[in-house]
Amino acid sequence: MLRSTRMETQHAAGPRARTALARAGLGLLAAAILLIAGCSSSDDGIRITVGTGAEGTPPPGEATVAATPTPRPVPLPPRPENPFAGGVAVAQYLAGGRADIEGCLPELVREWGLEEEPEGPRCLSVNLDADVQDEWLFVINLPGSGDAVGLGDIWFFQDEADGYRYFNSARALANAAIAGAHVREVRDLTRDGFPDVVITWQACSDEVCETRLLIASQHHGTLQNLAPEQSFVESLEEFEISETGEIRMVGGASATAATGPFRPQIVTVSWAGMQFRREQQDAEPVYLIHLVNDADAAFARGDYVAARDLFLAAAADSTLRDWKQEQGEPAERGELRPYAHFRAALATLRAGDAVGMMPHLDRAIAGYEGTMHGSAANIYREALRQANTPEIACSAMESYLGTFQALYNEFWDYGPSVQARTVFTMCR
Repeated sequence: MLRSTRMETQHAAGPRARTALARAGLGLLAAAILLIAGCSSSDDGIRITVGTGAEGTPPPGEATVAATPTPRPVPLPPRPENPFAGGVAVAQYLAGGRADIEGCLPELVREWGLEEEPEGPRCLSVNLDADVQDEWLFVINLPGSGDAVGLGDIWFFQDEADGYRYFNSARALANAAIAGAHVREVRDLTRDGFPDVVITWQACSDEVCETRLLIASQHHGTLQNLAPEQSFVESLEEFEISETGEIRMVGGASATAATGPFRPQIVTVSWAGMQFRREQQDAEPVYLIHLVNDADAAFARGDYVAARDLFLAAAADSTLRDWKQEQGEPAERGELRPYAHFRAALATLRAGDAVGMMPHLDRAIAGYEGTMHGSAANIYREALRQANTPEIACSAMESYLGTFQALYNEFWDYGPSVQARTVFTMCR
């Protein structure tokens, strides 16, 4: 009886319990749906949030799009006392979002008073380290006063993803104060898959400016200057990079009374597999003394046939400039021509043609009797006619020149850019 009563009580309570459980289940399901909605994202990456209805938040059931962070605006920095120390401030300005980067910062150029039309690009993007982002370069050149070249630099910034962090400069790579910095070309000269930036800059003193080379390269893991030492020319006249990557610079003749007839130089820089190699050679002659120097150089190395031809070319030349005459002194051609004829005769003799030397020796005398070299050639010829050996004839000529040695040395004083001759070098 007691068992029957207990069973009836449970049976009567069953429907109410099931109803309560069903309501609880629906509540949990609704809460789960809300929780899932609060944590989900749409297909385009926008985060969906569900508010509580409190002040400042959306009412239940409404969704909002999370605000995208924006860079903190940074105003254009004023030009510092030392504008080349402003790279960090400009990096912050670039990251601030107000800079006209695509226009190469015209607002900074204007406010800082930079050179308006630089040679080469003012800015460029280049992937120096072969990652997925380009670095950004900006050329800064101040206008010079008068004919002087203004000081300059090139700043290297990291990419946008790295906040345009300032990380290097041409001044730091060159380890010098530079002027007239220009980007000449961007090309993979080291053949390692990373582009190299070819830059020229100037170092000036008095009236002479050297154009120096800088090769900014990531070849060894960090940005470095790989240009060899002494990679410069005075008074740059030509600059080119060949299809094979050889850099060629031709310097003009910056001749002054102090230096003498300085000859243009050709400097070539090329990749040699492990490092860049520099070579230097003389450019084409500008002054007649340059051609005479070439002939004497061939004679000194024993190339007597080439020396003879060069001496004869110098004796016949009428187009190369006369250095002595340009300095207000008597023209040098009157002495260099008999000298060249005599040296052509001597080169012919050294080449084994004793008979063939005589016409050249005669030309050194005819028409030049009153000159130092024409008179010396006559002494040499007369000594040979007396059946003397060339060595004795040479000694006789040197004895004659020794009677006015100071005058002879003065003629051959062309300054430090030209090797001096003495009475003992004419027939040796």
